Amino acid sequence: MKYLSIFIFLAGASFSSFAQTPYLFKDINEGPLESFPRSFTEYNGELIFGAFDALWKTDGTPEGTVQFSNIQLMGIGQPDFFSYNNELYFIGRDANEDLQLYKTNGTTSGTQALTNFTDNYNASSHQPYFLEMNGLLYFRMQTPDDGNELFVSDGTSSGTALFKEFMNGNADGLQEMWKLNDTLIFLKAYTSQGVEPWISDGTLTGTHLLKDINPGTAYSNPKNPVFLNGHIYFSATEPVAGRELWKSDGTDQGTVLVKDINPGTGNSDPYFFAANNQLQICASVPETGSEWYISDGTEQGTNLFMDINPGSSGSSPLFNVFFYGGKMYFTANDGTYGSELWVTDYTTQGTNLFMDLNPNNSILAPRNFQQYDNRFYFSAYTSETGYELWVTDLTEQGTYMLDDIFPGTSASVGFPVYMHEIGGKLLFKANDGVHGEELWAVGLNVGLEENTVKNLIQAYPNPASYAICRCHYQTQ
Repeated sequence: MKYLSIFIFLAGASFSSFAQTPYLFKDINEGPLESFPRSFTEYNGELIFGAFDALWKTDGTPEGTVQFSNIQLMGIGQPDFFSYNNELYFIGRDANEDLQLYKTNGTTSGTQALTNFTDNYNASSHQPYFLEMNGLLYFRMQTPDDGNELFVSDGTSSGTALFKEFMNGNADGLQEMWKLNDTLIFLKAYTSQGVEPWISDGTLTGTHLLKDINPGTAYSNPKNPVFLNGHIYFSATEPVAGRELWKSDGTDQGTVLVKDINPGTGNSDPYFFAANNQLQICASVPETGSEWYISDGTEQGTNLFMDINPGSSGSSPLFNVFFYGGKMYFTANDGTYGSELWVTDYTTQGTNLFMDLNPNNSILAPRNFQQYDNRFYFSAYTSETGYELWVTDLTEQGTYMLDDIFPGTSASVGFPVYMHEIGGKLLFKANDGVHGEELWAVGLNVGLEENTVKNLIQAYPNPASYAICRCHYQTQ
């Protein structure tokens, strides 16, 4: 009856299963050499993306997929482009292999560098961070003189400069930054006081240490920022409690330990995100292993929610999360079915194994769920096919592998799975073993009628810059 109740809930939406065959959309770097298309970003009705050592755009047709700049996009994830003042900003390599800050409007003449660094090439996997505050663009960038530090720009070359050097010399001073209200929060600022959280109001005098959580030169190494009800939550390490859940309202006094989930100096090493106006937490203690906790942001309100895999092994829940119809779907291992898809209505009675995608346990945790139209696309592994692209309409009969694109046990899709919808088709990066990693497509068979509803859906883990997906479904 647990499965039946789920399917009855979904009966209000029109789902149908039909064959979808992926195909090579464009062999950008012709032959066996790959172009590694990535970071698909919507802009003026087209998709802007990086491929090989250049910038490309597509209108959703092979002939409309063209290179518009020879600048190589840097970065290893999404979003590598950031929208500011109606243009896209990114870190790229110029003809001399130097890293620069660029902006583009999707044209050759409209792609220009805002910096002019030399001998700035030691960042093969550079991952930028961009934030807009008070009309200015703040970003992290690596230079030969300063390492990874904080820069600021007003969108002009003359208005782009180093804002603050956290660590003197060419050592990296900044790793992660986020925004809480009108305050920049740097969760990983490297200084003489170790790796601690800093804050800034956008001025040099207003940029200072938030709290020395692990006193002295030791690292508290904050990570996993999540915003909820006016606070930023993160995990941090200090000598008494180990790595546990913390929160901050942007003040020293308001930066506090929420709860020592694993009492004493041991780490619970929590991973978490916000859903149902609570923190959903995967935390580890010796008695249960990694299991599911919830928190309302107080010590009393932070407790074990469900021990999915009884005993000390743990179920490692709350990864590969997506939301639909007021419910949360996630992967967990209950010790019987392997790592499979679960569903919850945020009650223990309504938390169950949703679908055993492979009864023989040859599928490892499905991941990278993204919704387009009335289906979810994701990557999943089997011992026969490796990682391939799958689709589900949240029914057993509507869950299947689209194709074994790379025949045999080799994977055709890596991690992350770069994909985006345009013109009624899903474009994605895949490797068939012949062309290398190139641009592939599969038809979405979009049939939008007057009763089509637009929804927003979120996916995790954080930060999930590519997790906000546009979806459509038809109600009867």
